[in-house]
Amino acid sequence: MRLMLGAPIAYDCRHRGYHYTDKTFSLATVTLTEGELLALLVAEHLLKQYEGTPFGPSLAHAIEKIAGSLNEPVTVDLSGRSSAMLFDLGPIRPPNVEVFNTVAGSLRGRVALRIRYYTQSRGVETERVVEPYHLHNHRGDWYLVAFCHKRRQVRSFLISRIREASPTDRRYDVPESFDIAAYIHQGFGIEKGGPRVNASIWFDAHEAPWIRERRWHPTQRIEEHRDGSLTINIRAKGLTEIARWVLSYGEHAVVLRPDRLRRLVRDSLALALQHYGGDENRRKKSPH
Repeated sequence: MRLMLGAPIAYDCRHRGYHYTDKTFSLATVTLTEGELLALLVAEHLLKQYEGTPFGPSLAHAIEKIAGSLNEPVTVDLSGRSSAMLFDLGPIRPPNVEVFNTVAGSLRGRVALRIRYYTQSRGVETERVVEPYHLHNHRGDWYLVAFCHKRRQVRSFLISRIREASPTDRRYDVPESFDIAAYIHQGFGIEKGGPRVNASIWFDAHEAPWIRERRWHPTQRIEEHRDGSLTINIRAKGLTEIARWVLSYGEHAVVLRPDRLRRLVRDSLALALQHYGGDENRRKKSPH
């Protein structure tokens, strides 16, 4: 304490113990500004997203430890019943804590991992050796950005789909040329497959005000039209994810280009329409 904290401590031979020579001295504590305290409360509310998952107890304990180190008593209300703030990131897919900790340890120690990964689109499990570059949280779900030796390229792996993970004896370095921000922003959302495309989507005057409110992609450029509608232009990977985004706006959005994206949206709408093509058709196709 004397060396590390500069504490005024002396040895008392009579009592055979140590004591402070300056009674006004106290151990260092954490002092938060009003804004920092608000940030702590925001973090407490965000961890509610993980209540009921394996991460919940650890996150709650971390918040309580921070609160316990403050100068003034702070009560962190984990029940949230009287809270004026609410955060809803939507449903999450909680990862296995053991797998998550193994991935995080590999990332810190720069040790390659052997993983068994479930690919949802093909319904298969494969074994891979990966070199972790970054942990990325997208809309509440954790992704591992890593160089995959099987694919010989950087890929994103949903942590909750990693069935097993174990460290190897192979060490690695993250290339200095790797830019995590550029990697994340190259796709529209989490999907990074395929080449970059120039996409243009028209939104009618009804939906345009909501589209203007948000920044959907770093490359976006908006063209305003006299009737109140707009066209948003983006350059990104992931046509399937862009198509799902467009479909969520129904009749209020129209793909102008590229043709492949137009076909994806058109075919999805045509297939969906078959489920509403009449009573007889509905009886044939609906499970209810």
